[in-house]
Amino acid sequence: MKRMLLWVMSLLVSLACINVSPPLAIAAGTDLVVNGSFEEPVYDYVGFENPIPGWQLSEGSVFEIQHGLAGNPYDGEQLLEMDSYNTLSKIYQDIPTEEGQTYKLNFAFSPRPGISDNKLNVYWGDTLVEQLDKSGEGLSDVDWVVYTYGVKAIGPITRLSFDNLNETLDGFGSYIDAVSVEPLVCELGDEDCTVIIGPNETVTVPVKIQIPEEAGTLPLDLMLTQDVTGSFQNDLPVLQKLIPDLVAELRSIQPNTTFGLATFKDKKIYGTPNYYVYKTALPLKTDANAFQQAVAGLVTESGKDKPESSLSALMQVALRADNELGFRKDTRRVAIVSTDDAYKKAGDYSGKANNKDTVLDTNEDYPSVAQVKEAINEANMLPVFLVTSGFISTYNDLVSQLGVGAVVQLEADSSNLIEAVIKALEVVNQDLSIVYLNDEYGYVENVEPERFEDVPPGSEVTTNVTFKYSGLGSGEEVTIRALGIGDLVIDVKVAL
Repeated sequence: MKRMLLWVMSLLVSLACINVSPPLAIAAGTDLVVNGSFEEPVYDYVGFENPIPGWQLSEGSVFEIQHGLAGNPYDGEQLLEMDSYNTLSKIYQDIPTEEGQTYKLNFAFSPRPGISDNKLNVYWGDTLVEQLDKSGEGLSDVDWVVYTYGVKAIGPITRLSFDNLNETLDGFGSYIDAVSVEPLVCELGDEDCTVIIGPNETVTVPVKIQIPEEAGTLPLDLMLTQDVTGSFQNDLPVLQKLIPDLVAELRSIQPNTTFGLATFKDKKIYGTPNYYVYKTALPLKTDANAFQQAVAGLVTESGKDKPESSLSALMQVALRADNELGFRKDTRRVAIVSTDDAYKKAGDYSGKANNKDTVLDTNEDYPSVAQVKEAINEANMLPVFLVTSGFISTYNDLVSQLGVGAVVQLEADSSNLIEAVIKALEVVNQDLSIVYLNDEYGYVENVEPERFEDVPPGSEVTTNVTFKYSGLGSGEEVTIRALGIGDLVIDVKVAL
């Protein structure tokens, strides 16, 4: 992990990821550094000059450019050695920047082989970006490491400088190569990122998200979560009859689909001794016959009340997703809740507060919508509610609170089940929700926008995640998740 350094005049954002893009006047991929790989002037072996194209010296006598003298360059044919003619060096280049915009700074660093004392200090404007100190003892060749940072510009010109002024003066110094600065572009699915924020500032990281070209691009894991209270008695035979056709239709869209079944009623005190809040009838299986047999074995039972435990059942599916239910890692995870009634939530039972676990205590209250939202976000799950006409607005409001999902009307006898499921999957494939997880220190100030609707397949969208120091601590990994698409993990540090 790179050292934590002081934040001075500009906000430093150190990112090990490759891609984030705010709206920029300069296109991503445009390198603003002149002669970043020190290919000019060209030398046969080694050369000493001052200045060189793109670069100036603020301390030291000359630039030492090597062409195969004592180690291979990282990029191109030449590299720069910092300690030359027994004088320590500080080199710089003034970079044209746009104030407030974030840029990606790259450079490669290696100790000189056989030399123990190799130091490098890197500045972006007045901000000390990095201090490196590596020994080259025992090396027969260079040991290049590439360092990447997101740096925020403080004006129309920002000075980038490198020095080894704290190194022992001996004529042998650190190697640098492949220096570049370009507009930062961050893409979902990149490797881990490290964000360093100042204590009194915010930093906004735009995250680019690529939408799959087709709805069936990702394999599908579908968990049917079915209401089996007495009000569903007339629907059940229709549902059981339609399941084989539903399986065939979904497999025609995405052959790599698994099916599972869960059921719910309500607490025993609202029904019979056979009532339950949630039950897994079948974990996810590729075997369609097993799914059909599980549905064929369903029976309904009447109780005393109306609203059911559908919200509790959805949370249980989310909490059990990776273990008991067997949801796969890189799939479109969908929980279909099929019901003809409203849901019960926290406060509808006078027991102890729900603790969001898989133990269904009889004296425990129903979960809150916030708890369910957290559970489905953590499970990377997309909820779909198939409900009868009288409860469309109820579940639309629930989806609004959850920030993700789809509601489709189910006919009174469930005869449109197949059409309803296909329509719901189209909705969740074209609507995109952005969430953040594991933010225990409260660094995420906002995500804007949090939701995209009617996103065309194959298109690209960008959301902006703003971080701010919360005062609670430094050093945690925050996950930015596009539900059903992928993650970006950001390691948050604070430069105090």
